[in-house]
Amino acid sequence: MTRAKPKAPMSPVEMRDSGVEWLGEIPANWNIRNFKYIARLEYGDSLKAEDRVDDEVPVFGSNGVVGYHDVSNTLAPAIVVGRKGSFGKVNYSNIPVFAIDTTYFVDERTTSQDIRWVYYFLQILELDKSSKDSAVPGLGREEVYSLRSALPPLHEQHAIASYLDRETARIDSLIAKTEALNALLREKRVALISRAVTKGLDANVALKDSGVEWLGEIPAHWDVKRLRHLVQTSPKKSELRYTTGELEVTFLPMPAIGEQGTLDLSQIQHIADVYDSYTYFCDNDVIIAKITPCFENGKGAMVRGLENGIGFGTTELFVLRPGPDIRSDFLYYLTVSPRFRKIGTVSMQGAAGQQRVTKLFIKDYILGLPLLTEQRAIADHLDRETAKIDALTAKNDDLIALLREKRTALISAAVTGKISVDLTPPPALPKALGRGVRARYER
Repeated sequence: MTRAKPKAPMSPVEMRDSGVEWLGEIPANWNIRNFKYIARLEYGDSLKAEDRVDDEVPVFGSNGVVGYHDVSNTLAPAIVVGRKGSFGKVNYSNIPVFAIDTTYFVDERTTSQDIRWVYYFLQILELDKSSKDSAVPGLGREEVYSLRSALPPLHEQHAIASYLDRETARIDSLIAKTEALNALLREKRVALISRAVTKGLDANVALKDSGVEWLGEIPAHWDVKRLRHLVQTSPKKSELRYTTGELEVTFLPMPAIGEQGTLDLSQIQHIADVYDSYTYFCDNDVIIAKITPCFENGKGAMVRGLENGIGFGTTELFVLRPGPDIRSDFLYYLTVSPRFRKIGTVSMQGAAGQQRVTKLFIKDYILGLPLLTEQRAIADHLDRETAKIDALTAKNDDLIALLREKRTALISAAVTGKISVDLTPPPALPKALGRGVRARYER
């Protein structure tokens, strides 16, 4: 059996100073050009949503595909760059698209370079970091055209693009698999909570009909109750009447409230500064975001560790104070269960985009209620198991972040010549070949 000869190692590339600070050293045979000599950014065209004919041509806005149409205004492949709104975002399509007037596009009519290489190079320019239009964030063509860029020979562009296609595909595959795993973990978390707060922990427990169609069967020894008989909603601020205005309390704007019971307790205010305008709560209360989409996303928590045991927050919160027959931790898990959130979402009222869960929904919500000892066991079990799931999810999130950083660094290193790829030039073509055939081959 004849063994293949190992490839000889690539010789080191001679480097030189580019004279451009962010580029640093580049291969000696590369040129420095302003971007306007590399590609022209063509304006997209106006196309209102009501004027689109639903077909197979993707319509690209600044942030990606926003619909479909029956005609295109680019060739294929095409690069679409956000101009307004999500300016600077770079998208690529292997098929013709319709780029709308909030974008620029690049195709073979507007560049003589390898278009895939141009796509990768645009990603390292950080086009989303600046805007000369203070009223409406946007990306000006002249800003991009003035950027100093490293330009390799065409066959090297092709080699770099091919290398990055392979390597970024591997990274993207790992990211997709990790994201899919996190999606499964989140589904498991939801199912775990749902099962525990509606059926308990004993899989063999005797069940009974709750008498409520959507609640179904519950453990035979549980009671059926409405929340109005178990909690106080929106406790009165009058119970703070003996506190001083200089007392420090925790302040929770909506961004400080997580979607898995987490709270950012770092903001502290004097009670006099928040008393009149914000929602009051204290340690062991349960808070629920009432406005869309925060409610649907599960924003809420059992509040603990407040400064002086007192907190104020956004007015878009309901506050539930448990009575003697229900524990705070069990109540919290009930309020993030999928059944509670689904029924609450259906009952929302208000204008589109400003819909809110009503206090009547909270008060009239029907649940199966275990004894306090069983509530504690359920909450303790959910604390342990959700903590394990959350730790795995966080670990995967860290991995995804590292992979994305690696992807960005890899692209930057390749298109600026900091890493060597196989730059073997393609074989010479017979001069008799037509210009179009030659161009397609060289791409």
